[in-house]
Amino acid sequence: MSDSVSLNSIAPALAEARLQQSLALVDFFVSLWSSNPALAKQAGRKVEEFMMPRDEVQRRHAHDLD
Repeated sequence: MSDSVSLNSIAPALAEARLQQSLALVDFFVSLWSSNPALAKQAGRKVEEFMMPRDEVQRRHAHDLD
């Protein structure tokens, strides 16, 4: 193993590739859930909130830390 590579890091190109793959998955699921809101609701509260407008989620959780 090269001295310049740590066991706790990944190469920038690999990090970028993983990021792009993750974003593609997010796009896929957003498309899927947007076309079928019942499926998003069935997937659970976190998915349902992921698909909500941000201000609605913020209102829903405004007092969670009170």
